[in-house]
Amino acid sequence: ALAELSERDLASGLVPRPRLTSRIRSAASVRLVLFHAPAGYSKTTTLEEWEALDDRPFAWVAASRRHDDPAVLLFAIVDALDEIEAVDPDVLAPLSTPSPEISSIVLPRLGRSIQGRKRPFVLVIDDVHTLTSPETLEVLATVIESLTAGSQVALASRTEPELHLGRMRAN
Repeated sequence: ALAELSERDLASGLVPRPRLTSRIRSAASVRLVLFHAPAGYSKTTTLEEWEALDDRPFAWVAASRRHDDPAVLLFAIVDALDEIEAVDPDVLAPLSTPSPEISSIVLPRLGRSIQGRKRPFVLVIDDVHTLTSPETLEVLATVIESLTAGSQVALASRTEPELHLGRMRAN
């Protein structure tokens, strides 16, 4: 598959990164993969190459400034994961109330839903640098902390997200 991918990419002008994708694929037990680089450094392209080589399904969220609202990000993540395996609709039900309790009700439900998934997956969130609110970063942290063995979150960002990465590395 790598030879086919390389020939296709070279024909399209893309430079394959077999050492990088091999290293990422060999770290399948790691919950979080962070692609942190300036614009134009092929973060998204590398993620797409990884997806082409990995057997697990990938769910994608292309973040934008509107996703800096935790409810919007929650809907996007659930929608992306739902394409792989159905997500319990009760996860997002509290968001239909006037003042939803995201931290105390929605996030625990999302965490339980992720922990109950039967099939390992990779959730890609591209352009994470657009997500800056503490509440939105709490959504990301909950997703990462809730992953079961074999699943990963891949974040692509121009800046390092405020996610307590040191603590995550230590754990």
